[in-house]
Amino acid sequence: MDRAWGKLYNRIESEGLLPGHNGRQYNSGTHPRYYKLAGASVAILAAASLLIFLLIPQYTTTTIQNRESDAISVTTLADGTTVYIAGESGISYHNDYNADSRKVTLSGEAFFEVTPNSNSPFTVQARGFTITVVGTSFSVDNLSGRKSGVLVESGKILVRLDKSGDELFLEAGGSVSVSSGKFTPYNIDSRVGFLNTTPKLHFKDQKIPDVVRVINKRYSGTKTIRVSQEAADRTLTATFSGESPDTMAAMICKALGLNYTIENETITIHE
Repeated sequence: MDRAWGKLYNRIESEGLLPGHNGRQYNSGTHPRYYKLAGASVAILAAASLLIFLLIPQYTTTTIQNRESDAISVTTLADGTTVYIAGESGISYHNDYNADSRKVTLSGEAFFEVTPNSNSPFTVQARGFTITVVGTSFSVDNLSGRKSGVLVESGKILVRLDKSGDELFLEAGGSVSVSSGKFTPYNIDSRVGFLNTTPKLHFKDQKIPDVVRVINKRYSGTKTIRVSQEAADRTLTATFSGESPDTMAAMICKALGLNYTIENETITIHE
C-alpha cells in the first residue's frame, strides 16, 4: 500500500496538483504521517465501495410489450408460468425472477397460468392493487380508462388494495372489480374474454413445447400436437391467425427444418 501511495503521490505532484512541492519526489521513509493515513483511508474506502457493489444486487428489468391490438403475445417465464398479454398491454419483471420471489408488474390486460410453487408465491402488481397466488390461472383487466377487473379460472388468489390494505380471497369462478380504491362487483357478462376474441397468437423466442401447449389449449377439441424429445429445445418466433392445428404444425416444421407425422388425432413434431 505504501508503494502504491508513493506512485499516486508522485503523479499528483508532477502534475502540479500539490502546491508547495516543487518536483520533490515522494520518499516512503520521510513523508509526513498524514500522507500514510490518507493512503490508508483511500484503500479502505476503495475496498468498502467494492464490497458494497458486490453485496447489493444489480437489478435489471425485462419488459414485454404487446403493441398490436389484434394479437395476443404469449410468453413463458423462467418458472414455466405462461402469460397471455392482450393488445396494448405489457408486463415487466426483474432479473431475479424465480429466485427469492416471483413478481411481475402488469400494464393493461393479461391472463396468467401460474406454475405452482409453495415456496415462492407469484405476485402481480397492477394499478391500485396486488394479486398473490401459489399456482392458479386468472385474468386481470387493468387497462386505464375503465374499471379494473379480476377473474379466476382455477385455484385461489388473494387480491390486496394498495391504499387501504383491504384483502379479498377469490376462488375458481370468482371475480371482482376495483374502482376508486374499493372492491365492487365485476360484471363479467358485459365483456367477452380477450382470449376468445383475439384472432392472432404471437410467440417470440419461445420453446416449441410451450408454443404447442398454448395451441392445444386454444384449439382444444381438435387435433392435438405433441413434440418429440429431440426437438423440445428448439425456439420459435411466429404469429398464427386462425390456422388449424395441422397448418400450424406444418408452419412450425417448415420454419425450423423439422418433420411431422399424423396418427389418428395426434400430430407429432420430430426431427
